[in-house]
Amino acid sequence: MPFSYQRDGGPKGHMIIEFNGNQYTDSFKASGLAADRQMNLSLRTDSFLAWYEALRTWQNSDPATRPAAPPVTLHDLGDQRVLTPEDLTSPNLALVANVWNGSTASQVTCQYDDRLPEPALRDQNTADPFALRTQAYVFRYTDGFTLWNGTQLPAPPQPLPTFLQTTGSTHVWTCAVPDDLTPGSHQVRVQTTDVHNNISAEKLVFEVRE
Repeated sequence: MPFSYQRDGGPKGHMIIEFNGNQYTDSFKASGLAADRQMNLSLRTDSFLAWYEALRTWQNSDPATRPAAPPVTLHDLGDQRVLTPEDLTSPNLALVANVWNGSTASQVTCQYDDRLPEPALRDQNTADPFALRTQAYVFRYTDGFTLWNGTQLPAPPQPLPTFLQTTGSTHVWTCAVPDDLTPGSHQVRVQTTDVHNNISAEKLVFEVRE
């Protein structure tokens, strides 16, 4: 199975537990990824929130009365790594870090360009935009999905049931995006230190475009 993610945006993988007497250390190994890959980074923008809200409203409406096709698809979502000056002033804009093996003991920091690192905020009520986008793949409305759903072609495939929708996560952190970034390319480096003092980091390159 080359593509498989958990509901909260974590990839498929396994835990590695090493014992030393009555002490142990644990780590997560994502299948098909390097051992030091421990998180996914996304930008939460107004355009993403509007896109997903339109999709979620349709998904949760009565299947008997809603339109057969969703109002938006993945093709309607622009490049979320391109920000406008208006995005920078939005209170909704945030960097979202999904630290797959994160816990209450994890320390997470964000560093934009050559600025000083700042602590990220653990936010269990924030859904990872990457997880939400990944779930939206079922809205492609191709005939192949109907085979999984057990329906007869060419009946349209159905969206995920409500109980499978991502609403939050225990291992998501958010960090504010500086509102004074100049037009051009920027990068943010997110570093996490786990309960065993293991350090991993990930970078996201994005653009501010007028």
